[in-house]
Amino acid sequence: MRRMVENGEADHLVAERVWAELVKALDTQTPARFFKVLAGCGALGVLFPELAAADYSDPENSHAGDSIALPVLQQAVTLSSNTAVRFAALACDMDNVHPDGSGDDALASLCTRFKVPNACRDLARLALQQRRRLQAATRLSAEVLLELLHSVDAFRRPERFSELLEVCAADAAAAKCECNSGYLMQALAAARSVSADDLQQQGLNGKEIGKAIQQRRIEAIERLSQPTIR
Repeated sequence: MRRMVENGEADHLVAERVWAELVKALDTQTPARFFKVLAGCGALGVLFPELAAADYSDPENSHAGDSIALPVLQQAVTLSSNTAVRFAALACDMDNVHPDGSGDDALASLCTRFKVPNACRDLARLALQQRRRLQAATRLSAEVLLELLHSVDAFRRPERFSELLEVCAADAAAAKCECNSGYLMQALAAARSVSADDLQQQGLNGKEIGKAIQQRRIEAIERLSQPTIR
């Protein structure tokens, strides 16, 4: 493998082949080993320069020791077998390697180079952009939380929202923080329970309905944090 890298063969691997091998690695219980081996033979910087912010390659160590840590990905392994969720977790680790904030650009470069499927790319991008706000959801006002749910398209794509929360939970666990995914799912359910039909029956129409839905959704989310009166 080292000779292949030295001879430049790793520079000419077909993009679809690299992605297929990455998917196989993500499907295992120890995906970090895939990247450790690549680092050990000098291929990490060639294939995944976004993860090679530091020089992991060590000619004296065939498997690069424990120099590569992918804590978010490893947490995701315990939470989901979904390839998109695990890839998004890898993107979070990759983003953490780039303290200068260039992780989003790095993700875009990787996705373009290996023709990453839209589902994986979009979930990963959402995770990088919104994970911190979602993890802080319990500290947000109902109005801001509703805006956040709209920004991640939770109303139209609740299944992807659930996947996004799994990524956020993995990221929080890796940082030894909390991510109240249950509260976020309850907030979405409460907001979705508001019916436009009820408002139409009250004689509202057009923009009036839109404003009324917005206000009632905010009120529904606010009620979640209120103690139950028995």
